[in-house]
This record gives sequence, structure tokens and C-alpha cells, in this order.
Amino acid sequence: MIRTGLEIGEVKRIAVPEEGGIRDLTAQGLIESMGWADLPQLRFPSGDGAILSFIGVSADIIERALAANKPRVDAIRSDEAMNRILALMQKLESVDELPQGYRDMRFLDAAQERAAVNSGAR
Repeated sequence: MIRTGLEIGEVKRIAVPEEGGIRDLTAQGLIESMGWADLPQLRFPSGDGAILSFIGVSADIIERALAANKPRVDAIRSDEAMNRILALMQKLESVDELPQGYRDMRFLDAAQERAAVNSGAR
């Protein structure tokens, strides 16, 4: 997340979660795609800690940042996005070879269907 009012080119350092977890992998993908690979990275014990330390501790600031940066649970459905993530995992040596058959969407499909039914959005 980028603090409200801060332009992408004004970013001088990046707060990221501890190395090795899924949130670190996500952060590294973002860092690479934004051209920030050479910026200093501040490591924190959790993704939430990294977010809070980067954007401040004001509840108002956090709420505005989260409202502007909503997660996309359907990103796994994008071949292009997933291929970039898998290539990054291989580059970072998180995996030796690219995994196959990892997208079993039954659970996500069922959860989204339940959410739609519960919200009346059907």
C-alpha cells in the first residue's frame, strides 16, 4: 500500500513482511512490477505490521488505505498474473520447477456463491 498523497515515484523505502512467507512473495512481486527492486526494504514480523509501519498507525489513515487498496480474490483466475507469480517464485528459488494443477477453484467458487446468496446479490 502506498500512503494517501504519496506518488509512486516518491517511494524511498518499503516495509515488507518477514522473508519467506506468502505475503513476502506477494510483496516481492509488487516491488518488482513497480520498479522498486533497488529501494531499501524494512522487514517486519508480519504483513500487517509491515502495512501499519509503512502507512502509519492512525486508524483513519489505515481505513482510507484499505478502502483504496482492496484485495482481489480472483487474481488466481488470471493466467498472466499467476504465470508472473510462479516465475518470480522460481527466480527467488522458492520452487525448483513450476507447479502444475494447483488451481482447484471449488472452494473459492463455493465461498463466493455463498457470499452472493447471503448478500442477496444473486
